[in-house]
Amino acid sequence: MSGRVITGGDPKATAVRGARVQFQQLPFEAVSLKEGRFEEPNLLEGSSVILRASRPAHWGSMMFAAAGSETKVPLFSDKMMTAFTALAGPRMKASAEGESVVWGRVVSGGGPVAGAQVELMTTTEAIRPVYFNAMMIPDPTLTATSGNGLYAFYPVAPGAHAVQAILGERTSEPVLFPADARTVSNVEIEVTSFQRASVR
Repeated sequence: MSGRVITGGDPKATAVRGARVQFQQLPFEAVSLKEGRFEEPNLLEGSSVILRASRPAHWGSMMFAAAGSETKVPLFSDKMMTAFTALAGPRMKASAEGESVVWGRVVSGGGPVAGAQVELMTTTEAIRPVYFNAMMIPDPTLTATSGNGLYAFYPVAPGAHAVQAILGERTSEPVLFPADARTVSNVEIEVTSFQRASVR
C-alpha cells in the first residue's frame, strides 16, 4: 500500500511530512516522508484496511483504503478544525473532545456531484449535514452539495456508522465507516445511475 498524507480542507492539498500512518488491527505502520508519501509493502494487492493517520497539533484521520492503489489521506490541523467549528456553528464546541467529525464528498465517476443530500443513518437523533459552498467554506444555509460535492457531519459518536446520498430519484448504497474521538472520518460516497450485481 502506498499513498500521500495531505492537508485536509485545503484546495492546494499540500504534503504533510512526519505523520504516523497505522493499519488498524495489523502490526504495520509507516511515517509520511518527503511529499507526504508513505508505503507499506507487506499487504496483498486488493486488501482493504482502515488507515489511521496522526500528527501533533492535528486531529486524527481515519479512512478505508485498498492495497494496490494510491491513497490520499487528508489530515486536518487543529487550526483548520477550529475554523471549521467557528464557520459551521456552535453545535460542535460543547462535545468536540469526545466526538468525531465525518467529512467527505459525493462523487460520480470520480468527479464531484452537486445537488446531493447526505444522510447519516446510524444515530438515534437526526444530525443535519453541513455542505460547503463554491469557496469550500461550510455554509449552514445550504440544503445539498454544491459543485465540489463536499459535506460534513458533527458531532458524531465514536463507533460504526453508515451514510448514504440521495440525488433526485437515485440513492447510493450505504457506506459503512468507523469513527473515533477527536478524529475526522473521511468518507467518499459514489452515486451511480444503476448497480449491477452477480447473485448465486
